Amino acid sequence: YQYTPLPSNTSFRFLELLPGPREEAPSYRLHFADWNSPPEYEAISYAWGNLARTHSSLCDNKSMEITQSLHECLVHIRHQDASRVLWADAGCIDQSNVDERNFQVSNMRQIYKNAQKVLVWLG
Repeated sequence: YQYTPLPSNTSFRFLELLPGPREEAPSYRLHFADWNSPPEYEAISYAWGNLARTHSSLCDNKSMEITQSLHECLVHIRHQDASRVLWADAGCIDQSNVDERNFQVSNMRQIYKNAQKVLVWLG
């Protein structure tokens, strides 16, 4: 998967988790939003776990590797009949882009503060 750069310094990504059964790999879309008018979303707080243990998911119809912990979380919280709007750091932040990662980490307080709900995944 290839991330598209954030359009501005007030931008962030959110994840639209598409509906589906637990037997299928998670599928989602990434969207841009602006802190001046953020959408309603739920933030996920979770332990990344072993970074070497990954699962394939579909992001914008392209393969994206995510940690086993995030994979399990998305499988369990996914609705069968409706999308769910979420923020999860491993998917919403381009972890390979150090500048973006550092900037977005500095926004963590705002990310969790603006969430409609914070979901905690302990496995």
